[in-house]
Amino acid sequence: MPKGPVLFGLPSPFAGRRRYGKAKSTVPPVLDASSPHGLSTGSWTGSNGTYQRRYLNNGAIISGATGATFNSSGYSGNLVGQVRTFDANGRPSRWVSSNEVTLSTAGAFSTAFSSAFERAA
Repeated sequence: MPKGPVLFGLPSPFAGRRRYGKAKSTVPPVLDASSPHGLSTGSWTGSNGTYQRRYLNNGAIISGATGATFNSSGYSGNLVGQVRTFDANGRPSRWVSSNEVTLSTAGAFSTAFSSAFERAA
């Protein structure tokens, strides 16, 4: 009998492979509360010193937002930054989330008012 996971009666070609590298976060990244929001990398063990960043607005990844800072103009709700790094073999770590920042909801009033006005008409 084969050891490890079995797929369709055959040993899985992925048995024993690591999906993520060995780099681990020891201190999570920090997202600044004011715009432009700076996102630190946090602290890691086993990192090769290369980092990737991404930003999420209300849980959805913001396409193209990958820099060390993010201008949240035009966004509302919650903003979270995520960072990952790579180990010496180039394998990525898991994404690690920063603190959550609540963005201004200045545009929410006009949207709510317009909806109420349209219903009344």
